[in-house]
Amino acid sequence: MKKYFFITGMSRSGTTLLDKILCNHPQLSVLSQPFPFLFIEAKKKFLDSINYGETPFPLSNYFQEVYRPKDFSEFLETVYFDADELGRIFNDMKEFSGQYTKRRDINRIISDYKRDKFIEIFKKLLIDMAYNQDRLYFGSKECICEEFVGFLSRNDFKNILLIRDPRDIIVSSYYGRASEYIGKYRPLLFHLRNWRKSIAFLIHHKHNPNLAWLKFEDMVQSPQQSLEKVTKFLNIDPFSAEFFSRSILDQKGNVWLSNSSFKGEKTISNASVGRYKNKISRNMLNYIEYICYPEMRYLGYKLQNAKILKKYIYEFKEPFRIKRKEHKADFSTLEENLSQEKKRLKFLKEGNLSKEKIEKYFIFQDVFLNLQEAISN
Repeated sequence: MKKYFFITGMSRSGTTLLDKILCNHPQLSVLSQPFPFLFIEAKKKFLDSINYGETPFPLSNYFQEVYRPKDFSEFLETVYFDADELGRIFNDMKEFSGQYTKRRDINRIISDYKRDKFIEIFKKLLIDMAYNQDRLYFGSKECICEEFVGFLSRNDFKNILLIRDPRDIIVSSYYGRASEYIGKYRPLLFHLRNWRKSIAFLIHHKHNPNLAWLKFEDMVQSPQQSLEKVTKFLNIDPFSAEFFSRSILDQKGNVWLSNSSFKGEKTISNASVGRYKNKISRNMLNYIEYICYPEMRYLGYKLQNAKILKKYIYEFKEPFRIKRKEHKADFSTLEENLSQEKKRLKFLKEGNLSKEKIEKYFIFQDVFLNLQEAISN
């Protein structure tokens, strides 16, 4: 009986490293971002169903959103795709650098697909695009798709969520060879709100038996112990001790050089942990820690600032010009956005909050309660 799994997390959180590690396991087939537009198209279908209108970010950060993750998750049970739609989706991805796994014969693969539910199309593609058909598990990784976790869990997928220190994510998003992987710069606040979404879905699903989560820092500093957590979660054989001293191979069996924004590595390396200490300015560091303060406290990340002061967010200026048309250049410093961030911390400190405000600012009630406890300790 074939089994399925899914890896997700924020961009630059280490999901590609994890998919490359796992593809070296003889019981796993792991595709790396094989069809990101399929997830985007599924979300667009949902947005169309509620007359949401055009948006450059279908995969929402859910901050101040008008719909709930539960609405989208339930919609996914009803959405269908056919061969023609899949053909258009894969055709649109031909020049997209974010599709890492490509199949030249994809049109032949999908030509006989019948109209079917999203989940069945997803499973079929995972098998038909696999490099090896004799695996126990078939899976893939896609970034910023945390909102699919609840739905996939109900459909017997094992989900692995990767978390990383937001300060190091920002270093990897702005410096070194970052533009090779994420293109033109985005506003800092845009990245941080996406990071908070990851943590919200982690907190909400932390008791879900079909979810396991890892810190990037643990994965690269204690790889054998961290990967044992994954193999136990999937109920498969552990990696051999020798694996951790060898070069990592990619899905085609070639030595893989990591997609670090700095120096690529052939083996698991912890060189990027704490790089933010020497790379980002004090006012950027202050801004990040203010915006992410509750979540960083919850996860046990050590803060550089003894006090989180609201003046920090007013002192910040974007270090790079924002040239993307879909973003306001001053998004991170708009008074409206800064006011929302101040309110968010104030709500956590005040206590009682209406269900509507909790969903607007924290996505889930259990997230609000957990973060409230984290900052009170």
